[in-house]
Amino acid sequence: MPKRGNSSSAAPEKRTKGSGDEHSCVHVCRWARVTDVDSLDHEKIQEVEWSGGDLSEIHACIKEQLEVVLKDQHGTNGAFFSRESALQARDELMNQKIREAKEAVRHAYGLNAAKWKKLLESDWVCEYSDTHTCGAEYKGPDLAWRWANRSTAIEAAASAFTFQDAQHNLKDPLQAHYELAWGSPEGCGVCKIEADDMIECCETILTRIRCWVEAVPLMG
Repeated sequence: MPKRGNSSSAAPEKRTKGSGDEHSCVHVCRWARVTDVDSLDHEKIQEVEWSGGDLSEIHACIKEQLEVVLKDQHGTNGAFFSRESALQARDELMNQKIREAKEAVRHAYGLNAAKWKKLLESDWVCEYSDTHTCGAEYKGPDLAWRWANRSTAIEAAASAFTFQDAQHNLKDPLQAHYELAWGSPEGCGVCKIEADDMIECCETILTRIRCWVEAVPLMG
């Protein structure tokens, strides 16, 4: 049980004739997503037959299954002359990626929409965001700090996906973060859940989404 809690439809703005003198840069909207194990259930691990007992190998097997549920991905969502338009596209993109993540986890649990809603209303699956525009529980800047400084034994033991091109800066007003905490449904009294063995081995899985805007100078 967690202890903590496609691109936007907005089209890029078109560059009109003579606009080259009016704009020195464009604002590029980017996004990245990662799903990884935050904590393992070591008792469950003992019940699974592994090809090797090394923690990094176990993590690799689990990570492979998580990629089936929701792939780690990143991309660009268009360029805009106006910063305001880029931020609107960022928020629309974030909301779309949040919906995609929730749907992926719902299907991984084998739940219909009604049971999934009931689960979300409990504290069994938690979602946090550092922006009010994402429709998730607002938790202030702590999430962004943990995102930038996360380090666990599992990540140290394996080649974890990282956002190499991200601007990990708490003072950057052009980035937004979201985190969905889920994992093994063992002991869940909200509804009956049947999950994959790999998911059963995880006390907590974190799905993180990050959307940000970068100013890119135009070539003269």
